[in-house]
Amino acid sequence: GDSRLLAQSIPDESIDLIFTDPVYENIEDYAWLAEVSQRILKPTGHLLAWQSAKYIDVTIKAIKHLNYRRQLIWYQSNNRGNDGKVLPLYVPCLWYSKSMSYPVKAFQDLRNQPFRNNGFFEWSKEPAVIAYWMSAFTREGELVFDPFSGMGTVAVVCKEMERNFIANEINPERNELARNRLLHSNQALGLWRSLTPHALDGGDSAPFQAVFPPEVLSTS
Repeated sequence: GDSRLLAQSIPDESIDLIFTDPVYENIEDYAWLAEVSQRILKPTGHLLAWQSAKYIDVTIKAIKHLNYRRQLIWYQSNNRGNDGKVLPLYVPCLWYSKSMSYPVKAFQDLRNQPFRNNGFFEWSKEPAVIAYWMSAFTREGELVFDPFSGMGTVAVVCKEMERNFIANEINPERNELARNRLLHSNQALGLWRSLTPHALDGGDSAPFQAVFPPEVLSTS
């Protein structure tokens, strides 16, 4: 479904980390991310959003309401994908926070981590890269939101690292493939509901409250 609609059901100050990969040219998506982050992130929460170096300046200008910290950089050891296309030597990820809180543990930029087309989606990010920064910004059992989930890489990493997650994708084909990918990934899910229920209207707008632990619901 559309993240702008689905995010309305997420309680205020309930998300520990938003980790997502929007379409780089859609600067309005980044502006929306900043707006919704201000509401749903916990006071100590963070936003990590991938972006192309080409659009960094205009994106930073569009993201308001949050504290810009810096760019996280993934330096790739190869600059060609499996299909022969020339790729950039580095990929930036913008780091914002609701307050000036620090991550849960120290981290650094990643060097010599190759780009590998994992066969799910042309621009899917390397799971090892996602996992490295996921471990720096969250603890086990915390809640991650990916509003532009594509083929579900962030959700899969959350599952394998025992983080709870909310993820949605507007493209129905990718959404179903992501569901199937999750069902066949490793580790038990730390969710309070089944992974793949659909809403009563046949869509994916099932109430988000079902995935929150009781202590979140009692204070929202």
